[in-house]
Amino acid sequence: MRPLLLLCGAFALPALAQPPLDLTAVEARSVPDLELGDELRLLADARLLSASTRTLGREGPTLSVEAGPRRAEGMTTGDLAAGFELPIRLDGGPARLAATALDGATALEAAARLEARARLRAAYAEAWLAGERARLLDEQARLGEEWLRLTRRRIEAGAAAPFEAALVEGDLLRTHAERNRAREGLAAAWAALRARADLPAAAVPLA
Repeated sequence: MRPLLLLCGAFALPALAQPPLDLTAVEARSVPDLELGDELRLLADARLLSASTRTLGREGPTLSVEAGPRRAEGMTTGDLAAGFELPIRLDGGPARLAATALDGATALEAAARLEARARLRAAYAEAWLAGERARLLDEQARLGEEWLRLTRRRIEAGAAAPFEAALVEGDLLRTHAERNRAREGLAAAWAALRARADLPAAAVPLA
């Protein structure tokens, strides 16, 4: 039991070198979600349409005056022409359409941002779980290697049968295979999290 406790203590030391990242820190490093692109473009178009209708609706009446000579059948006369322009207010269909589109796009953007945050949190949870599994299997493999060394010493001392080393080796091979799969899973989960947050290339501990 004493060698086992010392070995576990040795595994705990590297984890203390770097404090783990918590969810708040990861969210602070989040990057724009590519899946928000369509919703943000829709919102921008709706705002542009709404702004253009408001601009036209604010235009007031204008008075235009033209003065100058006028020729008719060989004679020149003075002429003064006045025009009055009153723009049509767009309080009807286009304005209502713009307002409806803007309201819908704003609601869609809010929902999309909530979904993006949920996707980030799900990716964080997957990376944390993959990291814990890889860490535990690393410890299990190292303990198995230490146990194999102790078993061989016992065999050399005549305190154990030779077949016991073969049993420990079989368990250790299975642990190594599981550890390799866990490391692959961690790499995939970390890459998925890095796609949503500015994080180091190599996986670091997560809180």
